[in-house]
Amino acid sequence: MLPLREVKILRLLSQQDFSGDELAKQLNASRRTIVRDIAAINDEIQTNRIGRITTQNKYHLTTLNPGKLTTLLNTSRDEANEILLRLCIRRTVAMGDLTADMFLSRAQVADYLVELNSDYHDLFHISSRPRTGVTINMKRLTRIDIAADCIFEFPQLLDKVVPEVENTQRVITYLTANPCPYQEWVIDSQWRAQVISAFVCLPPSKTHSSEASTTTLVHQFVQGRADLLASLMAKHESIVQKFSQTADKFQLEAIGQKTLESLFTHFGRECAFPRPLSTLSNFDITRLSAQNPVAFDFAQAVTVELLKTDNRMWMDANFLALYIVQAINQREVKPVKILFLAPRMSLAQINSTIIQQKLHNIVLYTVHSLTDAETAYTKHHFDLAIANVRNDVIEQSSIKFSLTFSAVASDEDIATLEQLVNGQYYHDNIAAMLAPNHFVNVTRADKFLPVLRKGLQSFNDTGLLTDADLVKIVEREEAGNQLILNHISIPHIVTSSVSDYRLFAIKPDRAITVENQEVYLMVIVLVGTSQAEKNTIFSYLYQTLRKYTVMNIRQVQTYQQVIELLRGMMQFDG
Repeated sequence: MLPLREVKILRLLSQQDFSGDELAKQLNASRRTIVRDIAAINDEIQTNRIGRITTQNKYHLTTLNPGKLTTLLNTSRDEANEILLRLCIRRTVAMGDLTADMFLSRAQVADYLVELNSDYHDLFHISSRPRTGVTINMKRLTRIDIAADCIFEFPQLLDKVVPEVENTQRVITYLTANPCPYQEWVIDSQWRAQVISAFVCLPPSKTHSSEASTTTLVHQFVQGRADLLASLMAKHESIVQKFSQTADKFQLEAIGQKTLESLFTHFGRECAFPRPLSTLSNFDITRLSAQNPVAFDFAQAVTVELLKTDNRMWMDANFLALYIVQAINQREVKPVKILFLAPRMSLAQINSTIIQQKLHNIVLYTVHSLTDAETAYTKHHFDLAIANVRNDVIEQSSIKFSLTFSAVASDEDIATLEQLVNGQYYHDNIAAMLAPNHFVNVTRADKFLPVLRKGLQSFNDTGLLTDADLVKIVEREEAGNQLILNHISIPHIVTSSVSDYRLFAIKPDRAITVENQEVYLMVIVLVGTSQAEKNTIFSYLYQTLRKYTVMNIRQVQTYQQVIELLRGMMQFDG
């Protein structure tokens, strides 16, 4: 059986290709360790004819037997959750009992305990001591809540840990006699999991009969959840208002009442039946937060405030952010208007069909003469202009045509047009957003915050950055809200001091470490309030910067190299 870290690598590669550096970051391991792990994984999965991992620019998993792969991945997940369920039920379990009951070695159990503590550090801490055993201590929620979610998410574990408990008379009697007091917030299987969890996790009282005392304790737990939910409902108006005020703080003015109510409804469901085990993958979180940092910042701020009220409450800020991302994207769907000059009628029809089939979210306005194109361009606003003609036909035109092709549009032409649609604005305007005097080298500093402060202060001294924006940037980074894309730190704020975007770049004279990874460049992004909901610059940066290697980033030294890097056009040695 593969060790836990190797299983994690396999799980990641089953979702998407990763470079060695990306895997090292995901698993907080060295690049050399990843190389060794990949070799060990390949030996295992090729021997068992499950698949193989190949590499060019990134590691790629080719699956030969999907069934065996699924079994291998699910085994480690189920074992970790089985340990968690056993601890929730008994609180303390002897290490010998865990190894004997689950047929695991002490080293395997220890690995799983490290993983559980890392994944759920906000909820509980599991400790292991000689002669005491393995103990779970809750920080938030209760053991009943965690067990209930475990039973709901992984029902196959119940028979392994507590066989036939759901068919016992006391559980059946309780479920028959007691309808869920918050049934509009949970589904039947969640209510059933909650009741079963309460019965198996609650110890009977020593002063009363076991059945009666346990049933009373189950009542108390259920009533506690019902009271907590009732308290939340009583604060509905004030909580939604708080959501709105926080949205204003982050300049998310167009997030409507419907979205705010959806946030409250989500919180209500989490209050009735907390779902801490249902999480996004680290890869998805990194990708989505890089593309939508303002949405994730807002969600984090809201969650922190909500969770202060009661430690029986739970909310995953990342799921909350998805509501904001969805709302932003729904409002942001504005078609790109393209003026298409196509004098030859037959080709015009063929190319129009190809372009509209291949590209979404565009409006194609087709004209058949240069004169008509000039007239339309003067009267209407177009984001792009393209032409199905030879270059010499449009040499004297006042229109800036971004793409010309003389025959049927090729795959390369479509790919170019897609890039233009997605990134033309930023590609063309990066140099205007990041002027030459917005770049500075910082020497003799090897820590993140001192480098950031020193660079920002130089911009402030020359009147390029306001005092308020300097303070806001530093405070945000001090709070641990770093956004790092491919070894480039991107501090960012929303501010009324700019109308669109303003960028600054700080180049330290040596690598600095942020969140256990080396950073070679800082690109500070000031987002104007009118752009705060769009976040399109972060999507552009994410798509542009992710294609470079670490060696590429290290080579960036000058202002012009930063501009070419951000435009996705830098040529590198070697």
